[in-house]
Amino acid sequence: MQLPLALRSIMLGLNQTILMVLSVVIIAGLVGGGALGVDVVYGLTKSELGLGVEAGLAIVALAVVLDRLTQGWAAGVRGVGGRAVPPRTIRAGRSNLSAIHEQMETA
Repeated sequence: MQLPLALRSIMLGLNQTILMVLSVVIIAGLVGGGALGVDVVYGLTKSELGLGVEAGLAIVALAVVLDRLTQGWAAGVRGVGGRAVPPRTIRAGRSNLSAIHEQMETA
């Protein structure tokens, strides 16, 4: 079975959907939806800053973990022609910096 060529775009859409759902958790807490949203709203409305910030940070941590997971899955998806798409990394070694410095001096 071959994966569709649009799978990277599908994974990006899934990633955005997950992050949007986590942003709506606070709004759900305002209308009594339960979960962490209620803790954030209760903590901030009743002047219990610690509870509100703790629940808010839990939502942010969950969002970051899920974001990295879906990006990792998307990086493993095969690209056009069946080749694996390499993950994007930035390497800041001495050779790279010296090459950039030399290019700037010659310009």
